[in-house]
Amino acid sequence: ETNAESAEKIADRIRVNISKEPIVHSNIPISTTASFGVSEFQGTGSGEIIAEANVDTIINNADLALYRAKETGRNKVVAIT
Repeated sequence: ETNAESAEKIADRIRVNISKEPIVHSNIPISTTASFGVSEFQGTGSGEIIAEANVDTIINNADLALYRAKETGRNKVVAIT
């Protein structure tokens, strides 16, 4: 478990590392980037069971955040909480 701020930092570290290392195919380096969408469930943190509707909302918010990242320049992390 982690909060949105920590998840955003982790996703950004992954994004930076992806962009540092090109993928080599047939001896040709291919630069890559990644965009991430982060969403947070704001529960009590006491091991509560998340309803399916809440899971769908969390996933939909992360998907929306990913699309915002792509629409606003790519190679970034966007969080929706």
